[in-house]
Amino acid sequence: MKTRIVSAIVGVPLLIFLISYGGWPLVISVLFLSLVGMKEFYNAFASISQPLSMLGYGATLLYILIVLPKQQYFPLFIAVFILALLISLVFSYPKRNIMDIGVTFFGFFYVTFLFSHIFLLRNISNGIFLIWLIFISAWGSDTGAYFIGVWLGKHKLCPQLSPKKTIEGALGGILGGSILALLYGYFLQRYVSVGIENFSFVCFLIGIAGAALSQLGDLSASAIKRFTKIKDFGKLIPGHGGVLDRFDSILFTAPFVYYVLQCILF
Repeated sequence: MKTRIVSAIVGVPLLIFLISYGGWPLVISVLFLSLVGMKEFYNAFASISQPLSMLGYGATLLYILIVLPKQQYFPLFIAVFILALLISLVFSYPKRNIMDIGVTFFGFFYVTFLFSHIFLLRNISNGIFLIWLIFISAWGSDTGAYFIGVWLGKHKLCPQLSPKKTIEGALGGILGGSILALLYGYFLQRYVSVGIENFSFVCFLIGIAGAALSQLGDLSASAIKRFTKIKDFGKLIPGHGGVLDRFDSILFTAPFVYYVLQCILF
């Protein structure tokens, strides 16, 4: 627990700086997290497949540095990436098979593509304020689920995936994420014009759905670890494990918050 607290003391100010400053520091941070997360993902599957990791890393560099700022090229990028994977399959067969291609592509989608929505959300109107809904709903869910689960948890949620999680804890997580998001929206709308009617209520709804999705993100990561028979994805963050261990819930909440706000604002 002490190690986790120390990591938070170091990590939270760094996160505040990156979100506040935005620009290239945030791009490089998303790129770093994506590359490390993909390495963790590919390593997890190393015992059952042979991902074309260099193609995955190359796609990540190209996407984050070139395609991400110009989203109109995204369909072309995906088409070229898939074509490159299939051509690689032809020339590396039978050493590589379709499962290796699938793991390679899914690693990019699961890690890099989902992570990239942090940068995309930061760049929309008032993104410097709205982006915090990602972390509030996800980490509010983690906190609420932990305390309610310890206090009232009796009924197992998904014992085969995560034996310690309970239905009561899951409901507590949704409560925690939604209340924190509601409070954030209430105080923010008093000082900032975000251009969204009933903003605090919108934040409340985002908090409910975001908290639920963050738990699904955590359970999805658990399912991957169960399948690949690993305990943690990595050891980069003391007390938390790897990048995917710490940000598994963020991978689900970031795209959700981004697309919901895109629909509301535009």
